[in-house]
Amino acid sequence: MSVEDIPRNPIPWYFWLVTVLCVLPLGAYPVMIADLQPDSPARTFVLLYPAYVVVSAVCALICYGRRPEVSWVLLALMVLTHIAMWILVTDPVLQ
Repeated sequence: MSVEDIPRNPIPWYFWLVTVLCVLPLGAYPVMIADLQPDSPARTFVLLYPAYVVVSAVCALICYGRRPEVSWVLLALMVLTHIAMWILVTDPVLQ
């Protein structure tokens, strides 16, 4: 059975809501950049962070129709990434 054989289900409203809620912590990005040291090696990760969040949210929405489990895993990884980025930015040892 290939992926094309699986019927595409519509994306329910609650998944849209959960996806938007998972993307909202990206609003703290200016604070994260401001707290970061200019010569920090973590700067590359912080600069790539918004692109990762947007791409992950789009991929979760695209694949929900045929593979909802993968979409939930992508959102869970996104939440873990939010936590990891806050730890990276706020911990003085890691900077």
